[in-house]
Amino acid sequence: MSEVYRHPLKEYSSLGFYVAAILLAFVAPYLSVALYVIVAIIWIVPDRRFVGA
Repeated sequence: MSEVYRHPLKEYSSLGFYVAAILLAFVAPYLSVALYVIVAIIWIVPDRRFVGA
């Protein structure tokens, strides 16, 4: 469980995608929506570090 907290890749990548989506919303709304969909897919897929436990 401690490995999950040491490498928060999903959390940081989600944050980056959200910030990019907010900034892109003014220029390219469809790309912004695509980034939100990507974040949703990232969180639907189970984390490999939990599946093996």
